[in-house]
Amino acid sequence: SLNAIPLAPCLAPSPARSYLHEHRVVHRDIKGENVLVDASGVAKLADFGASKQMGSGGTIDETHHSLKGTPYYMAPEQMEQTNSGRKVNVWAMGGVALLMATGDPPWKVLAMNSPFALFMHVLQSDAPPPLDSYDDAMLPPALRALLLRCFSRDHDARPCAEELLQDAFMLQQDP
Repeated sequence: SLNAIPLAPCLAPSPARSYLHEHRVVHRDIKGENVLVDASGVAKLADFGASKQMGSGGTIDETHHSLKGTPYYMAPEQMEQTNSGRKVNVWAMGGVALLMATGDPPWKVLAMNSPFALFMHVLQSDAPPPLDSYDDAMLPPALRALLLRCFSRDHDARPCAEELLQDAFMLQQDP
C-alpha cells in the first residue's frame, strides 16, 4: 500500500538535505523515483544529476539556466526559469507526498497528452494541481492543507522546508 510508508519522514529535511541547502544546492528533480526508502523506512534523496548551486541571492544564477526536471513535479518558476531557488524543492516534495498518498503525481488527473501540453497548462494557470478528485480517505484535510501550501503559486508564500516541519500534518505523524 502507498500509505504503508509514513509520509512525514520522507518529507522531513534530512541532514543531507540540510547540508545541500547550507551549500545552496537545489536538486531540481525531486520525484517519487528519486526518493529511495529502505526497509526501516528511512528516505534518501537520489540522482543529483540535475542539481545546481544557487548564487548568493538565493536563486540559480541567470547564466546557469537550463530546463531540468520532471514536468509533473516542476514548480511554475522552475518551468519559467525565473526565481528558481530552494522552494522548487518544496513544490516537488508536495508532489511526492501527493504521489505517496494517491498513486498520482501532480496534474495527472488532467490527463495531458504531452509534456508540452502540461507546461502550457501550468504556465497559463493560476491554480495549484487539482486535488478535488481525491476524497478525505486519500487526502485527509491536514495533508490537503499541507499540499496546498507546497503548491502555492507564489514562491515567496510557499513555506521553506523547516516551516513544513511545523505543519499540522507533520506534527500529527508518528516518528
